[in-house]
Amino acid sequence: MQNFAHPKNQAVPSFSTPVKELDYLDIRGLSPEIQLMMVCLQGLVNRIEPRLLIGNKEEAGAELDEPIEKWPSDLGLKFKKTKDYLHILDKYKNVVKGFITYDTNFPHQINVATTIAGIEDIIPVTPELSDVLKSKPFNFKEIINISNKGLDDNITAYNYIFENYWDKCNKRIFTVLPPEFPAYIRDLAVAVKSAVVYLEPSVKEEKECFDKFFNNGLKADETYILGFWRIEAMGLEYISPKGISLLPSDYFENYTVYSGQSKEIEPPPVPAKPKLDKSKTYVSIYMSDGDNIQYVQHRMRTVGKWDDPLRGKYPVAWTISPLLIDAAPQILNYYMKTATDNDVFVCGPSGAGYQQNQNISADKIYWDDEDKNGYVEKYAKTTNRYLEKTNLSIITAWSKMTSLNKSSEIFIDNIPALLGVTTQHCLASDVITEHNKDVPMLCFCDGDGNAMSYNSYHDNEGVGTQARLNFIAENREKVGNFAAVQMNVFAGMTTDIRIIFEMIDELKSHPENGDKFEFVRADHQMMLINEFYGKPINIALRAKTQVSHCDAGYTHKDAVNGTFAKGWQSSSHQEKWLQVEFDDAYDISRYVIKNAGIKHKYSSSLNTKSCLFQTSYDGINWINADEIKDNKDDIIYKNVDVKNVRFARIIITDPGADGVARIQEFEVYGVISNNK
Repeated sequence: MQNFAHPKNQAVPSFSTPVKELDYLDIRGLSPEIQLMMVCLQGLVNRIEPRLLIGNKEEAGAELDEPIEKWPSDLGLKFKKTKDYLHILDKYKNVVKGFITYDTNFPHQINVATTIAGIEDIIPVTPELSDVLKSKPFNFKEIINISNKGLDDNITAYNYIFENYWDKCNKRIFTVLPPEFPAYIRDLAVAVKSAVVYLEPSVKEEKECFDKFFNNGLKADETYILGFWRIEAMGLEYISPKGISLLPSDYFENYTVYSGQSKEIEPPPVPAKPKLDKSKTYVSIYMSDGDNIQYVQHRMRTVGKWDDPLRGKYPVAWTISPLLIDAAPQILNYYMKTATDNDVFVCGPSGAGYQQNQNISADKIYWDDEDKNGYVEKYAKTTNRYLEKTNLSIITAWSKMTSLNKSSEIFIDNIPALLGVTTQHCLASDVITEHNKDVPMLCFCDGDGNAMSYNSYHDNEGVGTQARLNFIAENREKVGNFAAVQMNVFAGMTTDIRIIFEMIDELKSHPENGDKFEFVRADHQMMLINEFYGKPINIALRAKTQVSHCDAGYTHKDAVNGTFAKGWQSSSHQEKWLQVEFDDAYDISRYVIKNAGIKHKYSSSLNTKSCLFQTSYDGINWINADEIKDNKDDIIYKNVDVKNVRFARIIITDPGADGVARIQEFEVYGVISNNK
């Protein structure tokens, strides 16, 4: 029996709701062989119903781990903690049909055993453990012994999986994990019957073995790779041209529990944008590596200093994976609910899963610039869907995504939720800011004020970041009005917000800098870039609002605060409308309506079905600028061309299935009018 959901339009699986009180097995200090056995047991148990948590430490020898009870407690899970793994094995022995014996002298047998364990409902053991499992109270039988099958090297081991088990493996989840990782994401691999493989495609023979899997059932925008390669660039070079994304998750724990929690999230509101001052340089700070969900689970709180009380002193853009809405929605929601006004979340590279359009350190193109196979368009559309679900609007793209790439244009054209993109390794002319149509593309700045290269991504206890900030301060003419700086949380291990905030304090303390610099939220910076260059911005954000009626517990201001978390609701039987008033006259080019279905708790049948979009200069005389009929979409994106507008409103003529008007967010995009 399996009880997890993985519908066609969902990137990675979600498990059922965890039981009211889970068993929590602390496996710290146990041998790697026992850890492997128990995490595979966890996959078999939680495949039926999430009942078993396992506590490990983030990395071998890491002193930066949070207490293992912290996440379950913070996410409201109740549990009974134990170190007695034999008790847990006895309690759940009914889900185990036996065991598979492997030989630790040949490490890749660990991945073979994990793969077979999920398919055959068995657990992997060493010969030393087998005697224990054969005796009471377990009485398990050996189902298969791979220690005597000559699986002595990686090629032989994975050919064995391909020839004997590949037809039974899940083709939508493929796990790439070095065999020295005995625990972590293996619970998911076992639960969904994923093949677990570790090959390095830079080696000819290993690539040929990999090709067998990738050419037989793994598909662009349908298959996701979980785990990680030891050498990041090598893996990305192999999968990106195939249109297959990686969800970095090598040290992620308890996927089969956390993915079963509620998908209801509360993205934080967006504060009002600062007024544009063209004499200033606006600087944003980005924290890297949030696409890796094990970082989000562990180091974002410790090394990144999310839990530090100093967080919020200055604006920081925290990269995060939108796929957490499936993998661990309440971990995502924890960050959203504890964010300050100076914390903004942006999508880690380069969208719904990690892909690179071009080699990190060279000029080798991975994406077909014409997108003849449609991989870029598919990836973009999936990315848009996940940005919408998580209220993210900025993507940190790796790597050379510029206005000169047609594939970049295809990518951006298919993401209407996109506010802006950060890139690196940009143009030879070291252009820092450019546009792809109306979407700003801001390149991270290196210590020489140039477009950041891969080498300058690496940091060492903040030295690289210090150089970038110093260059911005000393070379405003080259940098211009906008600059972005990225911090690398994995290099030096101490490049955290405290170090960066001390650098900013030092920078601001020099009298010659005065008010020339302003550190801003990343979303504010993208809006300011567009305003600076005469491009449309969301003028409805924090605008004055009026409504026909508002239900108790709601306010019309929540329909223009940058998040779908609450919105406006009216159950009145009279005419239902929502109106915004702008601070000046604008030429309107687009409006966006986020309907009820964007929230997990609402059905799409409650979406606004029909409405009028009206505009006015004086708030008295209105024109019908557009009309929506028979809508089914959770989010409506409509382009319009209306001049000299100070007021805009939507009149809801058919609010949806239950007759209640629900607008989660209303956005209007425009530029200052020249026809006033």
